[in-house]
Amino acid sequence: WQDARSRWPATLLTGLGAPWNTLKLEGALDLNTRAFAMQWDGPALRIEGQATLDATDVSSALSTLRPMGSYRLSLEGGTRPTLLLSTREG
Repeated sequence: WQDARSRWPATLLTGLGAPWNTLKLEGALDLNTRAFAMQWDGPALRIEGQATLDATDVSSALSTLRPMGSYRLSLEGGTRPTLLLSTREG
């Protein structure tokens, strides 16, 4: 992957099976990548660049709160990759 943007409905996750089919998420998923690449280096997975997944106006069959909020999952590559989940709203 390199620089890319894509948008999917959160309902797409239901097709992955448990626990996604139980959660029955609704909302929008926006994936943005910048110079992003993953490659196996022996037994280790090397990650370079950045990937950000924005989940906007997320709701679930398990909650009466609609929407529950909006969230961001950020992955930063490098020698020690970092994964950060933050609340954007909610």
